Amino acid sequence: MTVTITSKRKTEKLEAVNIRLSKKMKFALDLAARKKDQSQSAFVVECLLEKLQGESSGLMTIPTKDSVPRYIPDLVWHESEAMRVTNLGIYAPELLSSSERLKWTVIREDKNCWLDKDSPDFKKIRKNWVRIQVKALKLLDEEQGST
Repeated sequence: MTVTITSKRKTEKLEAVNIRLSKKMKFALDLAARKKDQSQSAFVVECLLEKLQGESSGLMTIPTKDSVPRYIPDLVWHESEAMRVTNLGIYAPELLSSSERLKWTVIREDKNCWLDKDSPDFKKIRKNWVRIQVKALKLLDEEQGST
């Protein structure tokens, strides 16, 4: 299912995701999409966004700068993996995958990746991303060697 969403800012091509539905659920999806005069894909995306941006998804956070709950993907998303991992480490470290956690450890422990104790130097992190990944792999090797 590939959908293109057009917003006021830009057109964003979405990634394809395959899901399995019962015949009854597929029929219900078709009816609901018809009722809203949308394609099934557009309807699914709209429903998914509503669910993801709701409190029950666990993807809302309260940054320390203000008390307004924010949607974590809006805070951390960036095309660059280096930026994404760094932002996720700052705003929601509990959501880092095991490989992202190792990269975040390298970033966190490298003084050169920080402007001060609370401000990452994104330019240096992007510039040194390959080195950070290599160092993270070495950490993984060390962890696996010690078990």
